[in-house]
Amino acid sequence: MAPPDQHDLESGIVELQAIQQPLLLPSTSSPSSGQRFQEYHLSLQKACLSGEWKAAEKIHVDHPSCFEEKISRNGDTALHIAAAAGRHVFVKQFLAHNQVLDLELPNNEGNTAFFLAAASGVVDIVVDMQRFNQNLLNIPGGSGMKPIQIAVLQGHEKMVNHLLPHCFENLSHRERTDLLIATLEKDLYVRKQHQYNRKNELVEKLWKRVISSRNHESISELLSFPQPELLFVAIRMGNYEFVTTLIRHYPDLIWEKDHQRRTIFHAAVEYRQEKIFSHIFQLEGIRHLLTAYTNPFNGNNILHLAATLPEPEILDMASGPALQMQREILWFQAVESIVPRQYAHSENSIFTQVSNTEVTESTETPREMFNREHAQLRKDGENWMRKTSTSCMVVATLVATIVFQAIYQPPDKQNSEKLFWVFVISDAFSLLSSIASILTFLSILTSTYAEEDFLVSLPLKLMVGLVLLLFSILAILLVFIVSIIILLPYKSVWIIVAVFAWFTGVVYLRLHFPLLLVVYRSTFGTKYLFRHQHELFRD
Repeated sequence: MAPPDQHDLESGIVELQAIQQPLLLPSTSSPSSGQRFQEYHLSLQKACLSGEWKAAEKIHVDHPSCFEEKISRNGDTALHIAAAAGRHVFVKQFLAHNQVLDLELPNNEGNTAFFLAAASGVVDIVVDMQRFNQNLLNIPGGSGMKPIQIAVLQGHEKMVNHLLPHCFENLSHRERTDLLIATLEKDLYVRKQHQYNRKNELVEKLWKRVISSRNHESISELLSFPQPELLFVAIRMGNYEFVTTLIRHYPDLIWEKDHQRRTIFHAAVEYRQEKIFSHIFQLEGIRHLLTAYTNPFNGNNILHLAATLPEPEILDMASGPALQMQREILWFQAVESIVPRQYAHSENSIFTQVSNTEVTESTETPREMFNREHAQLRKDGENWMRKTSTSCMVVATLVATIVFQAIYQPPDKQNSEKLFWVFVISDAFSLLSSIASILTFLSILTSTYAEEDFLVSLPLKLMVGLVLLLFSILAILLVFIVSIIILLPYKSVWIIVAVFAWFTGVVYLRLHFPLLLVVYRSTFGTKYLFRHQHELFRD
């Protein structure tokens, strides 16, 4: 559980909302002076927000003290507003003409202009302000976060990379932990696979600065106080490289437990992080000890965690309910293979509130829990398989019907005997492929849909059926092209027909090949799912 003084992502969002709230004007007691006050303050706000320095300078000529005044109900000065809006040119001109201003002046929320600039993500503004006052780097905002922390929470990678060398040494161990956790939790750099390394680079850079101090006692405190949250957040986010780096520097971390008595391998199972979990296969001598811990509240062991249905975003790592069920079975079997046999028969405790005064207790073995938790997923997987097979079987039946009729109405053999035999062979191949495809999809529809069927049998049948259907469609396109060539003597027509026919084939490939590829990878690629790629304690 996070400590009371930790500033999590929600506080960062609240902070940003405070920064971006509408700039409202203060009320005045004098109508005449209030009218004049609203006019030039409102105009100055608009100039700051739009970055129009000349307009602001003109207001300054008429009202020389306007740059020092708080011009919004939130207590913002012109510099606060321009910095929050990310207006670099405006801020640069402002600083050049007003070098005696107090840059440490906070608004009513307790935020300096530098803090707002860090939240905006515009590095050039921060650089310009640093030239005037280096102390701005360490002045926290109203919520207690420092500029680098708000930059991390807002996902400004370039801003964090700039601020890190200047202020990291002045952060407390608690602040360093919070900074690393926030960096791990931010999901801005993993939307695309090619961006994943950028996120890791930022985390690695932060960690290198931590271990460069070589204060092992402080680092150990950072990793384990009050709970080893840094390690477990990294596991939850799937940052395999960072977790491996931590364990290599501090091997004792494999024994760390959170408040639920989970080790890193328990967490890897719960969050389905196969790369991290695969490390346990290298620890054959002690893995029974590592997996022996059970939850003191409900009696769940590591096999119960594998039996629990994970969050939807974790399930979505596999495409379609059937392949998701396949992956879940693989996880359960992998964990079952490394734990003592008695774990499979160990029962947990489930308390269910029947009424306001009555609570019932029930127990479940991991297998019973797996069946209950995955009952709906199994049903969805069955429906997905049936619908996919039915749709493909309809197409295969249409192909078989067309090519069967074409056998009885062949083109004139005398026009071109070679092309005639191409027609016959292609037609026969298309017919046989479509019939085989129909039979394959029919076997899926009549399957018992037992748990073991989801592992190999059903995906393999689906893959074979799709391949056969693909061959039959390509063959029928060839039959069509050959028929046109035999019947029509005009070469220009041949080319046009051939282009459109093969275009149809390309469209089919484009629409169905991704499904075929996904099924292939899920069926044959998962045999290497838990194979470790690198030695855990070898650089």
